[in-house]
Amino acid sequence: MHRLFSYLEKIRLSKSINYPVFAELCRKEKVFGLDKIFKAEHEGAQRYRVEILDEIQFNELLLRFAESGGRVAAAKTGNSHRESVGASYLLRRSLPLWQPELVWLPADRTVPAVAGKTAVVLENLENFHHFDKMSALLHQWQPENAWDAADWLFGAGNQISNALNRAYLAQYGAVYCLFDWDIGGLQIFRNLQAMLPETAVRFVLPAEPEQYLMQSNRLLSLQQRSKLSELRGMSSETDRLIAAMQSTDKVLEQEIYLI
Repeated sequence: MHRLFSYLEKIRLSKSINYPVFAELCRKEKVFGLDKIFKAEHEGAQRYRVEILDEIQFNELLLRFAESGGRVAAAKTGNSHRESVGASYLLRRSLPLWQPELVWLPADRTVPAVAGKTAVVLENLENFHHFDKMSALLHQWQPENAWDAADWLFGAGNQISNALNRAYLAQYGAVYCLFDWDIGGLQIFRNLQAMLPETAVRFVLPAEPEQYLMQSNRLLSLQQRSKLSELRGMSSETDRLIAAMQSTDKVLEQEIYLI
């Protein structure tokens, strides 16, 4: 990957970067108008927290600098792990067999067609493995949706919102997210929303999330509670989840769905 891509990925994941260095790299690559795309807030030393102001232009930059080859070149200096991989993949279950299949998404090839009109996205392999239990659960939580016709997709953690997945996921009319009920799960949801501005990205939630949260032994820390306020306003479902997390003082790992 191009060196700029690693900075863009960190911005997408809400990680701090050295913004002056990033801005200089952009200048060399003739990327101008950064003040209309980003807002940088100095955190200390040479670290900056960067807010995305224009999601469309940001996604165009991700695609522009996602070409392969950078990781191989970086290996010559023993620094390949700082570069992103030139391909991504998803596991998919779809009609009629529901057997897991690999969807390979290299940066330099045509994106394969999706099987269904909607997708259920998971970032936990255990839940993806227990397809029958999760399918029954979704019919219980939201019986109005046609879950049997949806593609079920797995990508590990933040990998599900890899920029190389964008063209594939953008083919779905709606993407339903089954993530952990914590800061990480909410941030992945936010990343997918930003990456898919033309897609209905929804956070799947039961009518009473408090019942599940009370089964968890993971407590909401003061730092996490403060961070939750920054994640309000993404959707009605996530706002309802944030309120439930604050009222119960708990977070949840999604394997609890399987109990």
